[in-house]
Amino acid sequence: MSPLSIQQDKIRCVRRIAVSCVLLAAITPEVFYYSASAQVAAGTIIPNVATAIYETSGDKNSTSSNLASVQIAEKLDVAVAVVTPRTVITGDAAVTGVPFVVTNAGNGSEAFALSATTNQAAATVTGYAIDRDGNGAYDAAVDTLLSGAVLPAIGAGVQQRVLVLVAAAGVAGDDVTVTTSVRATTGTGAPGTTFAGQGDGGGDAVVGTTGAAASAEALLVRAVATPTLVKAQSVAAPDGSARAIRGATITYTLTAHFFGATPAAVIADPVPAGTRYRAGSLRLDGGALGDTGSFDGSTVRVALGDIAAAGDRVITFQTTIQ
Repeated sequence: MSPLSIQQDKIRCVRRIAVSCVLLAAITPEVFYYSASAQVAAGTIIPNVATAIYETSGDKNSTSSNLASVQIAEKLDVAVAVVTPRTVITGDAAVTGVPFVVTNAGNGSEAFALSATTNQAAATVTGYAIDRDGNGAYDAAVDTLLSGAVLPAIGAGVQQRVLVLVAAAGVAGDDVTVTTSVRATTGTGAPGTTFAGQGDGGGDAVVGTTGAAASAEALLVRAVATPTLVKAQSVAAPDGSARAIRGATITYTLTAHFFGATPAAVIADPVPAGTRYRAGSLRLDGGALGDTGSFDGSTVRVALGDIAAAGDRVITFQTTIQ
């Protein structure tokens, strides 16, 4: 091949490279992060090599660029929500578990610190546990107590049910508000705050839109047992006996027991068939009743109103056997 032919072949090769070769651009190394939904795990290395394919004298050839790569940073995001808005204080249990669910909204494995407060001094937060069976109630034989109020690392997008343990056996009256806060142990701050080298795989950790912290509130309420109502009767006949004969007087005694504050309580008792209500016989706790007691022709009714505390109320009235 003549020198001129060689030179022309070189020119054709350069033209082919410039016009028709396939080039994959090299990526400038930088650190960035994806949301958990992108399913790119924190710490993942994404490599990239560009390749040029060209022809020389009819032969296909290729050449590669240097390796350029990026590492996915760990995004720090978290959410916490109530499982049920109201949790009932169970009897005289030493502690009641208030259930919350923590969600790792980031793209890496992260541990979370827990803290909780209540709005009543009589309700004290004593600890935290993983709700292993997910039933929303604390069982020391099943659920796992957390050491140092830290939820061990959970994966990206993973939800974990936790219980805030509250000693509230002495609480009465108003509901208790339990406020639970969760924060990423790596760090918190304004979105975009970076913790160099503290992410998964040794990459950076970057605070997401939640600030890597969240909180939620639930109510803890005292269960009020259903009031009890006991009815007793005694008979006094005109002849001095206790026989249920015509003209005999039946005295009914209704004892209502309330276990705690109870709103708008009303006691009603239909007058038995075959008897007639004796006007003026209605009593409450031994005293005559005014507007709070009534007889509508068939039923004796007593409006007790709001019961402030546990205790008994006693109602008596009489009927005459026809």
